[in-house]
Amino acid sequence: MANDIADDVYKRITVLTDRGNRKSDRGRYAEAIADFEQALALVPEPLEEREASTWILIALGDCQFLQGNFAAARDYLERALECPDVEGTEFLALRLGQTLLELGHDEEARAALEDAWDLGGATLFEDEDPKYLALLQKR
Repeated sequence: MANDIADDVYKRITVLTDRGNRKSDRGRYAEAIADFEQALALVPEPLEEREASTWILIALGDCQFLQGNFAAARDYLERALECPDVEGTEFLALRLGQTLLELGHDEEARAALEDAWDLGGATLFEDEDPKYLALLQKR
């Protein structure tokens, strides 16, 4: 049992998230979101106490970001911050910073992107739009 989730339920969650990850990798974000939402629905409440919620919410936020749904992305990513094991998650900090910048929250975006830089360095920004790194360099 992973994090107090029954083995059969946890297996179903991982099947759905693996499928969602494959779809996301192929750019099929809406289909991936459906899989991730199904997986999240299987996680017992309270979600904020389950490790599975962390990675599912980050995946949902990522897909929403990649679709340009920045408000939805922010909601998922901020929910992920309430979950276990987010300390040191540079991708979460990066994606949240990017989302906040897209929503026009420059100062909050800068803080999150600075966290991402501190955790992951330049490598984390290599495949990202240069505007995110430029925000850090403005200071």
